[in-house]
Amino acid sequence: MHEHLLALGWNDFFEDHFRALNAFGVEPARVASVQKASFRVVTKGGVTSAVPSGLLLHPDAPRSEYPAIGDWVAVRQQEADDTVVVTHVLPRRTRFSRALGAGNPRRPEAVVEQVIATNIDFVFIVTSLDEDFSVRRIERYVAAVTGSGARPVLVLNKADLRGDVDTLRAEVATVAPDVPLHTVSALQSEELGELRGYFTPGTTVALIGSSGVGKSTLTNRLLGHEAAATGAVREWDSKGRHTTTSRELYLLPGGGVLIDNPGLREIAVWAEEVEDTFSDIEALALQCQYRGCTHSGEIGCAVQAAVQEGRLNAGRLENYQRLQAEAGAPRARTKSRKGKRR
Repeated sequence: MHEHLLALGWNDFFEDHFRALNAFGVEPARVASVQKASFRVVTKGGVTSAVPSGLLLHPDAPRSEYPAIGDWVAVRQQEADDTVVVTHVLPRRTRFSRALGAGNPRRPEAVVEQVIATNIDFVFIVTSLDEDFSVRRIERYVAAVTGSGARPVLVLNKADLRGDVDTLRAEVATVAPDVPLHTVSALQSEELGELRGYFTPGTTVALIGSSGVGKSTLTNRLLGHEAAATGAVREWDSKGRHTTTSRELYLLPGGGVLIDNPGLREIAVWAEEVEDTFSDIEALALQCQYRGCTHSGEIGCAVQAAVQEGRLNAGRLENYQRLQAEAGAPRARTKSRKGKRR
């Protein structure tokens, strides 16, 4: 394997699938950014422009299978210029997606998957300790990341703005007790030592969070130079602007790959299961009087009893029920595919 590809995350999994293509005249590359009709990919020779093959543009091809940032692809050099053609997308180890069109629960078939990034090992869920802070949104992000196959990591940024950081950390820990939690100020590079520990050669980390939480500043500090555009946020109302306008993949000097994403204020979860994020509610549900209890007013509901007794936050239950409803779309899509194969 080429050393440069290994640094980007190439391993035996991708090597085996690439060989299985048995395609002549192609080489592996990783997608570093996606534009409307083209890509930037990284090969063993460096960064180059790429375009999709006609097969990838076929109208019957699922949009979720179109190359996304982080994908490993097979490319073929064009004779006319330096551009390469993406001929195949290799199977993905993990894929972080969100659901588009999830606002209408009566039409789950209208919900489509938007792939945000693929082949990620860790996802830093970045939240700033200002007006952006929301435990309910953190729950939602954790469910989305867990469903992707990647491992979530919580990063509470702008810790210098608050005097009650320990209280907020404790609040977050109650809803994500098993998720690593770090408190930093991205403006202070010396505070990022714990985060740098996630970046080892071949490991990919993605950043997600709302606009203005400091993802671009965090990216620049981890890279050691100004690569991502940053924008100031007004202190009095925490209003800012979208600073990262497209997804970008960076190779860190000390090893590891970083993917910076535009701000995601809200995210409709694309995952067939969200139970792992709400293990406390799942444990209570086992005590309900009736199987299939929806925890919406049934007699003998142990979950509602916990809410009334103050043992379970009502907002957490509401978030769980919303995410369960959203998870219905991927489940329905999976059943539909299985039905068509029969």
